[in-house]
Amino acid sequence: ELSNVLNTYAHVNEGMGYAQGMAFIAFNLYKIYYEDDALYAVEDTFYSLHKLIHVIRPVYPLHDKDTNALVFNNHIVSCVILLVSKHDTDLAKTVKKMDIIKIFTVQMLPSLFGNKFCPEDSAILLDFIIDSSSFEMFHKTLCLLSAMIISIQPVIMNMSYESVMGLMQHKGCYNARRVISIAYSIK
Repeated sequence: ELSNVLNTYAHVNEGMGYAQGMAFIAFNLYKIYYEDDALYAVEDTFYSLHKLIHVIRPVYPLHDKDTNALVFNNHIVSCVILLVSKHDTDLAKTVKKMDIIKIFTVQMLPSLFGNKFCPEDSAILLDFIIDSSSFEMFHKTLCLLSAMIISIQPVIMNMSYESVMGLMQHKGCYNARRVISIAYSIK
């Protein structure tokens, strides 16, 4: 059923197709909807996937020569640094100097954090993100990115670039409830 959802999405959005990371989003949505009402899980997953991808669409390059995703990523970096600076200016300066947010966003946004959190925690994050307004959903996504950085502040401030990058690869280093709490505080 998930394969059908993703194939249908790719067919309906012919110019974009399927991109790496969408399976994480689709799986987490499907799990949530299936547990709520299995009869409508496929349809609900498809429409929610469509709405969420619409919000983060610019992070996916459309072809191998598409540089718009890189430009968009640079804009995201600026926004995240600004949000982090609302919490801690020294952390924002360090993150900017380390230049880790570009990598952070490329790893996290295409899957809407589904590659870094278990399905139960991903459900909590999706619940935070999903809103009626695309603008608000995008802003909440940026708040989550910022909160994830803030949540590992001691590591970023006290460890080497290599150590920070290594830690960012591990699923278990982020606590979803802590990240949500921080995201609400900077929202």
